[in-house]
Amino acid sequence: MNYTADFGLELLINQYKKRLVNNVLFGLVIVFFSLVIMYFIGGEVIDFKNLLCVFIFMFTIGYMQYSQIVPNGLIVNNTVTEITIEADRILAKTSPFKVLFWVNKSQKEVVFNIGELKVRQVSYPVKSIYDLGDKVIKLTDNEKEVFILVDYFDKELKDKLMTLKVGVH
Repeated sequence: MNYTADFGLELLINQYKKRLVNNVLFGLVIVFFSLVIMYFIGGEVIDFKNLLCVFIFMFTIGYMQYSQIVPNGLIVNNTVTEITIEADRILAKTSPFKVLFWVNKSQKEVVFNIGELKVRQVSYPVKSIYDLGDKVIKLTDNEKEVFILVDYFDKELKDKLMTLKVGVH
């Protein structure tokens, strides 16, 4: 049986990606304006001390952006957009995740054997995307995990997955 997420899930993920891009661009604009202000306030002379401060500021903003984007991007890249339930396995296609030019995770196809599958209801790890309590189903085995936002799928998918709670921990 094949289930596809409705259009709302794609919109939700795209809104989050736009917010991340806007944050990165805002950080770059701040760095640019700080350079311009230092240039004009410093009497058009930029010395080593000023450049060191700018590089430290750029590094700090870059690290903050990186630490916000990459871990959340891995979660978004593990969010299911299409799932197929067969007799002995589950095939899940995940959402791609691309933010600007340095984070580009393509869509994955994850295969779970039903005998090794663990099914749990959890809350979504990225609260700024989806925070409605334990309405997310997490599928895991020994090495893979995906998240299914069941509000964006047919109701029967949740029921079908919850009957597979063979290996629940």
